[in-house]
Amino acid sequence: TKNYYQSVGWVKEKGKYGDNTNFGQSKPLGVIQTNNQIQHWDKLSKEILTHKGKKVKILDCGCGANPVIINPSICSVVEEYVGIDFSDIALQEANKRIQKETTFSGKKHFQNADMVKIPLTNEEFDYVYSGNSLIHVSNLEAQKASLREMARVTKSNGTITIIYDNQYPLFFPFRLASRILSKYQWIRKIFKKNSPIPYNLMSINEIRSTLSEYGDVTISSWVFP
Repeated sequence: TKNYYQSVGWVKEKGKYGDNTNFGQSKPLGVIQTNNQIQHWDKLSKEILTHKGKKVKILDCGCGANPVIINPSICSVVEEYVGIDFSDIALQEANKRIQKETTFSGKKHFQNADMVKIPLTNEEFDYVYSGNSLIHVSNLEAQKASLREMARVTKSNGTITIIYDNQYPLFFPFRLASRILSKYQWIRKIFKKNSPIPYNLMSINEIRSTLSEYGDVTISSWVFP
C-alpha cells in the first residue's frame, strides 16, 4: 500500500492524482448526492463543536492528499490539526492543499506514521477522523488494531468518526454483487479487477464490537441524509 501511494496514488498526472484515476468517481456527483454530502459535513462539524463547545484539536488518520479540513464546515471548528500518513508525498500534497484551498490559521502538523501503531500520546485529541483509509489496511486484525489506536489517542469525552465502505450495501444491488463476487480471486482474475492495494471490509458488527468497549457507537449512512 505504501509503495503504491508513493509511486502512483498521490502522484499527479495531467493534474489528477493516480488514486482518483483508479478509484475515483467516473462521473461527477449528482445534485442529490452533493447535497447529502454537504449535510453530512455540516452534521460532523456540529458534532465536533457539541462535545467540546469550542474549537478542537483533531487527528486525521491516513489523511492522504485529502485532509479533512479542506472542507469549510470542518475547517471552521478546528484549532489544531494533525495529519498522519505513511506516504511522504501524501503529506506534502495535504499541506499544499490546506495552504491553497483553506483559510485555516491554526496550528498544523504532519507526521509520517502508520495507523496500526500511532506514535502519539494517550487521550491527546478531542476528535479523531479517518476517511476511507482503514479499508486499505492489510488485514482485518490490523484494522481492529487501528481502531483501538484511534480510541487510545482520543480524549475520554472525545469523538471518533470513521468513513468506511459498507460490506453489504443492500440499497445498491450492483455494488452489493460486486463486493460479494470480489471475495473470490478467480472471479477477479476473469474480470481483471485485482486492486493494486488491499481492500478488506469488516462487518458492521465487527466495527461496533471493537469500539464499543471505549464508548457509544453510532452507525449511520453516508449516502442518505
